Amino acid sequence: MWYAAGFMASIIFIFFIITSAMGGFLWIISWVILSLIAFLCIYFFGESILLKIYGAEPFENGEMKEIVSRISRLSELERPPKIYIIDSDVPNSFVCARSQKHSSIALTKGILDLSKEEIEGIIAHQIAHIRRDDAPLWQEIAILSAFLSYPAQKLHKIIKNKKSRFARAGRWVYIALSLPAASIIKGLVSTKPDYRADQAAGFVTKRPLALASALRKMEAIAKREKIDGFYATSHLWITNPFSSESDSAFFDVHPPLVRRMHMLEQMANRGDKER
Repeated sequence: MWYAAGFMASIIFIFFIITSAMGGFLWIISWVILSLIAFLCIYFFGESILLKIYGAEPFENGEMKEIVSRISRLSELERPPKIYIIDSDVPNSFVCARSQKHSSIALTKGILDLSKEEIEGIIAHQIAHIRRDDAPLWQEIAILSAFLSYPAQKLHKIIKNKKSRFARAGRWVYIALSLPAASIIKGLVSTKPDYRADQAAGFVTKRPLALASALRKMEAIAKREKIDGFYATSHLWITNPFSSESDSAFFDVHPPLVRRMHMLEQMANRGDKER
């Protein structure tokens, strides 16, 4: 929560500096107020915005609720997150939250094709992000970055689909227009939270190899099939769901799969006692 508040304060301060340079006290106050309103809306309604972007619907499934409740209890989470389902056969999952008491986990329908142990590993990974308060800051970064990069992403897709001689130039335009959003993500989102969440999931479920198997399957399928969405939200997902689109790598901040697998395999080799 405090990281999210700090991020909001930083953006408002930047707006303040910009408007100060433009001159006019009323102009400054207006922009500061508008910035504050915008980021309060993102903080309180960001969860709903992200779920709506991907068409996520509440998922009423007894077995899944039992898994989420049990993993939440083992992770000492204040309140189990709500569960949502996304109509996509590509297995993946993302988390959004404004606090440990107000959080959601979105699962694609493709996740349901994995084994129960693999699903538990995915749920435990996402709950670890909520438990460590990674999600509130990531949520704000995702919405702001998606807003900033949306024109670039749409323009690039239009140019690429036409397969014109301007396609290469279009990529450079895309990179230039996406730079502010990508800079925010690369600067504020590191790979460490994913490593920590993987490790926490291995501790809680006592099956680190099940999570490793799920990660391997998700990444392999993502290279063949894609989820439609904003590249700038990729850091919310457990693996990059847009890896079939080469341009999405500009926003990707996930750790290399081989390193995540290696860490989880080391946990398994050390045995239950050390975990």
